[in-house]
Amino acid sequence: MKTAKILVRCCYLLAIAALLMFNRAGLAEKSGFFRFNASTQDPCAKAWPLPFLPSSERGIDAYEKVLSDFVNKGCYKTSPGWKADSQIRDTGPYIGGKKYGTHNAVRVYYSPEIVEWMNTGRKEDKIADGAAIIKEMYDMPAAQQKDAFPPPGGWAIMVRDKKGAWDGWFWSDGSPTINYSSYQNAGYGLYCINCHASAQTDLTFSALRNINGSPIAFNPTMLPNVIKEKTTTARRTARQVDSVNIPSTGQLSTKDDLAVHTKRDLFASQIER
Repeated sequence: MKTAKILVRCCYLLAIAALLMFNRAGLAEKSGFFRFNASTQDPCAKAWPLPFLPSSERGIDAYEKVLSDFVNKGCYKTSPGWKADSQIRDTGPYIGGKKYGTHNAVRVYYSPEIVEWMNTGRKEDKIADGAAIIKEMYDMPAAQQKDAFPPPGGWAIMVRDKKGAWDGWFWSDGSPTINYSSYQNAGYGLYCINCHASAQTDLTFSALRNINGSPIAFNPTMLPNVIKEKTTTARRTARQVDSVNIPSTGQLSTKDDLAVHTKRDLFASQIER
């Protein structure tokens, strides 16, 4: 009997001790003593800005590794201050199953420095060093993307670095290493300039309209050139395509559109003397 009473009292004391410990743990959690610090566990919490520029003494190979780590972890999607296009968009017309864009379909992300630049009038040579533009790449046309924002098939990246090259940009595809065996996938003065040189300011087409919900759109069809006999020296030869009926709406059917765009080589002209 005495043994049973002792056991009951021991269990009672253990229950009280457990209750006290649980209560203290709860108070400690509320006070922050045991609080989980998410910022120390999130690899993207303090990932931006990147610690050095590609033109620094550490070099572009070291920078490419840091940039690739930032991109492949998706830190540009969660880092404070970054903004993105409101939707996946085409970068040119898509006609008859062929793409005529400078890139594939894209959704572009802009670092806080680029957002600030766009908000202050896109002034020439005012983009801060280290600023970045990251283009997620998707198959064209953009309309075929069924998911809201599916995983991208690749990236095209611009990083501002005025000390690195005359054009002021470091160009990259986000790979962890730079391949020097043929045409570089990352570096300065790459072929990207061929198209970006036509931009109005600082070789970038970045615009707030793409973020705010009204991105540039491309007409999926183009009307054929109209040649007037009395006002041109060009003449069609007998090798002409079948006639194309243009409806009153000005929109070609898919069949007629293909007839215009895939048989242009059947048109010939000669100069009147």
